Amino acid sequence: MFKLNYAVKAFIILFTFSINLINQVQAQDDEISFEIKRLVESLVEKNSLDIEGVTIYSKTVLPIYYQNRNYKHGWTNNSSTEESLKSIGRAGEEGLSPEDYHYDLLLNLRKELTETRNPAASSVAHFDLLLTDAVLLYSRHLLNGKVNPVKIESTWNIQRKVFSGDSLAVLEDGIANNKIPYLLESIKPDHPLYKGLKKHLAHYRLLAKKGGWQKIDAGPTLKPGMEDARILQVRKRLALEGFLPDMGIKIPYTNFFVNDSIIGEEPENEKIYDRELATAIARFQLAYSLEVDSAIGQMTLDALNVPIEERIDQIRVNLERARWVLGTLGDDYVLVNIAGFELFLIRNGKEIWKTNVVVGKKYSQTPVFKDRIQFIVFNPTWTVPPGIMSSETLPRMKKDGNYLSSHDLEMVDNKGNALSQSILTESQYTLRTFPYQVRQRPGDNNALGRVKFMFPNKYSIYLHDTPSKSYFSKTSRAYSHGCVRVENPLKLAEVILNDPVNYSAEKIQKIIKTNQTTTVNLKNKLDVLLLYWTAEIHPSGKLYFKEDVYNRDKKVLTELDEKRPRI
Repeated sequence: MFKLNYAVKAFIILFTFSINLINQVQAQDDEISFEIKRLVESLVEKNSLDIEGVTIYSKTVLPIYYQNRNYKHGWTNNSSTEESLKSIGRAGEEGLSPEDYHYDLLLNLRKELTETRNPAASSVAHFDLLLTDAVLLYSRHLLNGKVNPVKIESTWNIQRKVFSGDSLAVLEDGIANNKIPYLLESIKPDHPLYKGLKKHLAHYRLLAKKGGWQKIDAGPTLKPGMEDARILQVRKRLALEGFLPDMGIKIPYTNFFVNDSIIGEEPENEKIYDRELATAIARFQLAYSLEVDSAIGQMTLDALNVPIEERIDQIRVNLERARWVLGTLGDDYVLVNIAGFELFLIRNGKEIWKTNVVVGKKYSQTPVFKDRIQFIVFNPTWTVPPGIMSSETLPRMKKDGNYLSSHDLEMVDNKGNALSQSILTESQYTLRTFPYQVRQRPGDNNALGRVKFMFPNKYSIYLHDTPSKSYFSKTSRAYSHGCVRVENPLKLAEVILNDPVNYSAEKIQKIIKTNQTTTVNLKNKLDVLLLYWTAEIHPSGKLYFKEDVYNRDKKVLTELDEKRPRI
């Protein structure tokens, strides 16, 4: 009887304790929900909310998420919480900053919650809201970038990628079932350029952690065969970046050009500029878009002396540019990298052809935008644009009464009738009063060459041939008035048309020989993107740095490093 009473009493005590514990947990949950509700309602009412000194980014998805849950906190799965925090902590691998996603604050709150027996409801609510907000903000930045490209490129017209799923359902499932890391990974651009830049970012950060490289002393140009104490500095610098073997951390750069004829016998003195070093400098020059001559002149020395931190930032800037656009590319398109002076033809998602281009000068910059090539014109005429008319053509016409005829130009009225320059009066040699158009007839000397690729746009920009072929041999090629001159335009036309029956290389040549203007409409309009990247990944995986010809990297970096999140 005693044992039975003892057992009943024990059961009653245990049952009462359990009920009290459940009531305590329920009471705490109610307090947390009350606090979350208060904060969310404040966010909705004021369209703004600061928690623990930081501003909440999500003003739409976050409130709906908690409203649908009746304001219950969502981060109750410890594994999901820890793995999501780790994912945010790795934002630096993407060239972003974990601090944009409340990372240190979240770690401190998480520590408080795990080390405190009965944490305050406000602390639980704050952590829950901040982590949800961090995931939403980070996913937005991975999807479209942190920086608004319109702030950097006023001509930007490429639509942002839109998340195709049900954001709320994905968020709910991701938090509850530890799928947030997978979700964040799936949002990142799945493209060789992005993956390659990330790989090299990690490598350069490792080099920086080990001390980076030292500045090479100034001095006269170093050439193969010379002896100079600075040669040792050059060797160490190149070895650190992987351009010389058997020293430091290596990257497998191969197949770079070097002119062996300029180097004599191989000396053993490490202060002598030998064949190995000449080859390494040629590799470096090619990778940094410099003239490949194996001489260490001022431009090569300046490139060698750029601090590793600046190269890291350059990679980060181009990772950001990649996020702006890579999620919106189709399978077939023409891409012009303005900073790289290159044109790429992409078909079925793969590069099938490339060529050099000439782009606008610094004061007549080629704009960044997207359009569609609609037709190709062989043997085009060239109508002198207003800017050139005002600054060049009209002043020369005024000085020379035979200027038009001597330069294969003609003056036409609005019906296309050719007119003599002699009919002009003195007062008509200004752009405001000039009543006609000046155009150049088809031919080898035409400013547009033998072909132009048209994607009508408000900037009057297009791709075209040019009689000025010498510019293509230069390393830096910013010489045009804004349009893009193509080094191998007839081949580009052949590849774009992709019609060997009607537009083979031979048949295109026959069209050219007629000297008659011929327009060919594309059956399938082709996207053309004029972009600006100062770091590229070669199909081999090698990293190439490009000239920041328009000085645009700094603007992107400033916005990228801005502590307040940019949407």
